[in-house]
Amino acid sequence: MRTLVLTLLLATVTACKSDPTWDAGFIEDPRILDEGDALPFHRWWVSESYDVSRYEAVLIKPLVTRTIRDVKGWDAATLEFERTTAVKRVARAARRSLNAAFAGDGDQLLRPSPRLGARTLVVEMALIELRPTKSWFNVIGYLVTRLSFDKGRVAMETKITDGETGELLMAFADREAGKATFFSVDDLTWYGHAEAILEDWSAQILEVVKRGHGAEVSDSATYTFWPF
Repeated sequence: MRTLVLTLLLATVTACKSDPTWDAGFIEDPRILDEGDALPFHRWWVSESYDVSRYEAVLIKPLVTRTIRDVKGWDAATLEFERTTAVKRVARAARRSLNAAFAGDGDQLLRPSPRLGARTLVVEMALIELRPTKSWFNVIGYLVTRLSFDKGRVAMETKITDGETGELLMAFADREAGKATFFSVDDLTWYGHAEAILEDWSAQILEVVKRGHGAEVSDSATYTFWPF
């Protein structure tokens, strides 16, 4: 039985490693994006001219949602999921997470600002996939194997620009599934894993912004033992 449980958990962890994103068009020239392990995104680019000391504030724009792909068939097979409400909720959660990451930064290099001003970075994120967690399927999973079967998935493209010149300074594209767990409250809601992924992205974007070109930032784990 222990071997079976470990095998199922390993399969779930492996499933959390999502395939790379497609080009959604939010980043105008995706050819600039690199792939590699230095940053925790599938594809990324950081300008060599970027210098965090030139900035003192950051403006987090409302998320772009027109880029989201339609969810159909099995991917949309959840009982409580209402598409329009879902997109708005996750978009608001993403913006809150980004603002909270910069506001809570102990180094206080950049303060969140509600308006554009001098020495301001502008962060723009577009959601390009939002696949809900099938909470009903996970209930079956817990009853049968004591493991969840579905984690949902989120994908994004992000641009960071100079607020005065509009110069592109950074670009990221990533696609993530929820973390594998033996049990998680997030497994029982359609949106919980999505919000956790957005919190990870916010923390990672903050670190890249602080470190700049040549930085190395570790990816988050694909599993967690924290149930909440």
